[in-house]
Amino acid sequence: MASNNYSAAQWLAIVGCIILIGIKLLPERTELETQDHDNSTLQLPGQSTKTHIITFSFDDGYNASAYKIANLFERFNISAQFNIIASANFERFHSPDEYIKHSLMGDYRDWNALQARGHRIMPHSWNHQDLVQQEKKSPSEAKQSILKTLLKFNADLKGFVATKSLFVFPDSGCSQKLMRFAFKYVDAVQCSWGAQHHCIHTMYHDHVASAIAQCVTPNVSDPEPVFRAAVSKFLTTPTNDVAWLLLSMRGVDGEGLGPVSLQFLRELLTELTAMPAVQILPTMDVMHRYGLSVLQLKQIFQKKQPQKPAS
Repeated sequence: MASNNYSAAQWLAIVGCIILIGIKLLPERTELETQDHDNSTLQLPGQSTKTHIITFSFDDGYNASAYKIANLFERFNISAQFNIIASANFERFHSPDEYIKHSLMGDYRDWNALQARGHRIMPHSWNHQDLVQQEKKSPSEAKQSILKTLLKFNADLKGFVATKSLFVFPDSGCSQKLMRFAFKYVDAVQCSWGAQHHCIHTMYHDHVASAIAQCVTPNVSDPEPVFRAAVSKFLTTPTNDVAWLLLSMRGVDGEGLGPVSLQFLRELLTELTAMPAVQILPTMDVMHRYGLSVLQLKQIFQKKQPQKPAS
């Protein structure tokens, strides 16, 4: 019987071959897709009473938390967004973060089931390794990590289309090069590059455009007061068109770093869904439904200044 004990070098060679094959299978965004926000339904002033959009985004993929959150959101007839670590279902999964453990994570049977119930499932890296630090050591490995993540989703998440999806960088950290590399395959990324508090970006006519979303990601043991204050401030913000707030959370009731309680979520959703001006939507629903009206046009159309001739 042939042995399955491969050396580290052999495993690297096998993974490299899989990635090379996968690159050919994973379609890149076309020029048309980089401009498709032109054709999105625009939400113009006066067309709707919904002026304040809020996205609830849950990172990592904690199994028990995901079902609790999904059941709660369905009571209000709204969708949650779960950003999933691609390899967390592997028994040998290891994350650099001690609070992310295989025993707590869901697998693709769970994510397919929750997606079928109307929730959004988005890729959130291969193993939650800091891609900016990985890029400093090996740019090619950082890019391969992004590709492996998308290929895993492509294989295991039913109906996954990378070119219509969001890639959520671990801890919202990325570089311009990594972001542009991800844009070869996905429609948008979530990371803190390029604009304070604005973490959703897309490509438009070969320019990086930032969405108007104000992103709140508190890395504290008790994030509930931070989320509450951010929502209160956001709701009092006047707008002539639409405003967008993204609340980046992890697990509930003790799971993950800085979890919130399900009771806190229930109270917050009860208040928000009763407000005529508020709409709760996942990230890509906002991007595709509102189009250009949630993008910062001044960044999209910012042209390079002509260089002065050397004196």
